[in-house]
Amino acid sequence: MTLIKQVNASAILTVRQAVLRQGLPIEASIFDKDEDQHTAHFGAFIEDNVVGCATLVHNPNARFTPEYTHTAQLRGMAVLPEYRSSGIGRRLLRAAETKAKEDGIEVLWFNARIKAVPFYEKNGYIKEGEAYEIEGVGTHYFMFKLLSSHE
Repeated sequence: MTLIKQVNASAILTVRQAVLRQGLPIEASIFDKDEDQHTAHFGAFIEDNVVGCATLVHNPNARFTPEYTHTAQLRGMAVLPEYRSSGIGRRLLRAAETKAKEDGIEVLWFNARIKAVPFYEKNGYIKEGEAYEIEGVGTHYFMFKLLSSHE
């Protein structure tokens, strides 16, 4: 059985490194704002072993202002290859969305790797613009989802 829970950043670094920063030192898996008081980290655990992760960072994005002022970025979303297509990614995404809504976040946005775009689209996210390179990481698309609407 898989347990999704909020954790400290240190609990998910091994998954970030294995999936997102392959071949790099563990320090490359530490992201800006990991220790910010408003940042939330989620881990997926099977028998006390972390197999997936996601991070919610309160990061503004000028694409959405002035209409939406409370935005957050999803970062470091990853599931170990042997556990993909098992629903873990969807559950991590839902945990981050739930926390974002609790925090009053109106828009959740992120940079999605090309291979992950279909997953996010199936979960209601919108791809915007052309593909772009993030140096040392790969080709991405900007994606977002409105979590709340204005009255």
